[in-house]
Amino acid sequence: ALFAAELCELSASVPSSVSVNHDETEDGTLADWTEREIVFNTTIYPDESTNNKQSNVALSVLVIYEPKYNGGAGVRHGGIEDLLSFAQEEADDDSDSAESNSSTQSTSSQRGRFIIILSDHDASSSKNDLPYIISTLDVPPIRVKLNRQSNEMASVSEPLYRLAGTLIRSVGQVIDLNDKKEEVSDNESDSEATNDTQKQPSDRPAIHIVGHSLSGAVGALAANILDGRLPMPSSEETSATRWSGFARDRVSALCLGCPPCMSGIEVDFVTSVINGDDIVPRSSYRTLQRLYGRTERSIKGGILGKGVGWMSDAARLTVTGLTSGSSKKKDAHLAVPGRVYLIRPRRIGGGSSSIHEVGGSIGGRENFRAAVLWQLNDVLLSKSLWKHHSQSSYIRSLDRVQLKGFSDDTD
Repeated sequence: ALFAAELCELSASVPSSVSVNHDETEDGTLADWTEREIVFNTTIYPDESTNNKQSNVALSVLVIYEPKYNGGAGVRHGGIEDLLSFAQEEADDDSDSAESNSSTQSTSSQRGRFIIILSDHDASSSKNDLPYIISTLDVPPIRVKLNRQSNEMASVSEPLYRLAGTLIRSVGQVIDLNDKKEEVSDNESDSEATNDTQKQPSDRPAIHIVGHSLSGAVGALAANILDGRLPMPSSEETSATRWSGFARDRVSALCLGCPPCMSGIEVDFVTSVINGDDIVPRSSYRTLQRLYGRTERSIKGGILGKGVGWMSDAARLTVTGLTSGSSKKKDAHLAVPGRVYLIRPRRIGGGSSSIHEVGGSIGGRENFRAAVLWQLNDVLLSKSLWKHHSQSSYIRSLDRVQLKGFSDDTD
């Protein structure tokens, strides 16, 4: 998650249409030793054919290719094996026992990795503006059919879903071209393998998408399309259907402050991180409508009734949170995608943060805390609701997470 935050900061520091392939520092994201390079850098809009810059929802896109990446992909991306692979590479540089220790690597050859970094972009310069984000999320979700063979449906946020399709068509020229080049190279180097020209998913480059706020939701939806869980949004292009499932088992996404954007699909290759009282992961068409109703009831209560009104509102939130968390019809409303982790910043105990997995199949105590104490199923009005959404706040909270069983002592 900290690496994702660093990448999001990098995206904001690199101007559009500028290629900066290496850092001057030795430990930067694009340091020379990483051999990472920027292969795509642009801003895309919902309708690229007309380049409608009046649209509120748009993305800045930065694609980095890392040829030396030798870790996992899909569900296994970012796991302990990835950390061990980097440690192994350092050990191999200092010893001659690379062959005996190669079993700790997750793959036998360097597969490479595409890192797709997304950030919100608004032509009216209202980027990171709360009304801009809320107006985008205050739209009824649409239902999409998952495949032609069944009647299984899922709900998605329409503007973000369509932008995810535009994103895939835009970066597809980069990730698809790389696959074609590798296939040609394999065919030239192995003339006997005439009937086996397609690589297995474990040999193809991993694709990892990161994003903050609305761009995180677009990244999560794009990952589901590339894995084949969602179809491509309707398009006049005859080749649009090929992208659904294009990167099956080798695409993953990590989203910071991601809003509810899909439901009806449980995926484990998407990870979402919520920081404290962040309002965006709690904002969907359904929760915003409930917020409007709560506000209207409070206003009608008058001056004397406001205190009582907000006390009853807190009780009502607790009940709706419990019913929303335990509802069997989870596809009736949008949810934060993938495996969801909540960071709880603390003002006491040295300012450390705790992190909890919530939602999904966790159940029990964590689901109760998520529904009642943390109000993840409704808009929580607090002094930190917007402050906790900033990238800098996510970085501070992640940096202070204290895992159980670990200490900061250097002894």
